[in-house]
Amino acid sequence: MIGEGWGRLIHVSSVVGMRGQVGAIAYAASKTGLVGMSNVFAKEYGRFNITSNVLVLGYFETGLIETLKEEEKKKIISSIPSKSLGKVNNITNAIDFLIKSEYVNGATINIDGAI
Repeated sequence: MIGEGWGRLIHVSSVVGMRGQVGAIAYAASKTGLVGMSNVFAKEYGRFNITSNVLVLGYFETGLIETLKEEEKKKIISSIPSKSLGKVNNITNAIDFLIKSEYVNGATINIDGAI
C-alpha cells in the first residue's frame, strides 16, 4: 500500500513515437501508450502526492542520432526550425523542474525544438 509522502514519475516518450514513422509501429505504440498510462497514474496516485508526467523528446546531440547515416542526420536537422540538435541539459532542466513541481501532474512536455 502506498502511504503518505511524495513521488515523481517521469516517463520518456519520443517525437518519433508520437508522430509515427514507417517501420516503427511497436515503438510508436509503446511511446504513445506512455501518455495514457501517465494520465491514469496522475489521477490514481495524485491523492498520495505522487505525480506522473511525460517528456516527449526530439533529436539530441547524443544517443540514437549517432547511429544514423550523415544524410539522415542532415534531413532531421533541416526539419528543426533552429537547424540544431537538442542539448542534454534541456532534458535535465525539465526533469529538475518536474521534481520540484508538486502541482504539475498529468502533463506531456515536448522537448523537441518545435519539430
